[in-house]
Amino acid sequence: MQTAKNELELTKAPATEEALAEALADIGSAEANVKNAQALLLKTYILSPMTGIVTKQEAKIGEIAGANQTLVSVMSGNFKVEAFVPEVDVAKMAVGNSAAITLDAYGSDIIFPARVVKIDPAETVIDGVSTYKTILEFDKDDVRVRSGLTANTTIESARRENALAIPQRAVYEKGGRKFVRVTRGANRSEERPVETGIRGSNGDVEIVSGLRQGEFVVTASKVK
Repeated sequence: MQTAKNELELTKAPATEEALAEALADIGSAEANVKNAQALLLKTYILSPMTGIVTKQEAKIGEIAGANQTLVSVMSGNFKVEAFVPEVDVAKMAVGNSAAITLDAYGSDIIFPARVVKIDPAETVIDGVSTYKTILEFDKDDVRVRSGLTANTTIESARRENALAIPQRAVYEKGGRKFVRVTRGANRSEERPVETGIRGSNGDVEIVSGLRQGEFVVTASKVK
């Protein structure tokens, strides 16, 4: 009887500081075990860095994956185009330039608007020519755009409205200045200094000053 009373009193007695500290330590240890188990569980998941559709899954249960081996591919809706631009043209371009892209699958009549989002600072040599990898991103998602399609890009580096332009071969340099020859009637021409602007991909160059609309110039191949 006395033993039972002693046990009852011990049960009713408040917890000692030592017992409370031991219980809190047990709780902390249990919480640490839970966090460790959660961390191990997360390692069993493969999380995609972007939202998209899984297009390839080549992993099998029990298979050991090697380094740099592609097992899963995810395709996002926002496609990009990789283009290698020659060094003679890359100086005219900048990130943010607008572009027009056509896809061989749909012909040249269907144009997809895009924009330059990245230009590599280092060159990539292709067939002995230095090129710079340029990334273009479509302005809008389009279900017709698919991975692996062949694209043709036209990048607009500058725009001039109502510009006066002549063939670039008509402009020649002399003494650090640029000149053209303007016809002055039959078998006559005069040398005229000009100031040029942007150059077009079609071989034309903008004339900022020195010429007027309607004047005829002699191409450089005819200048003696």
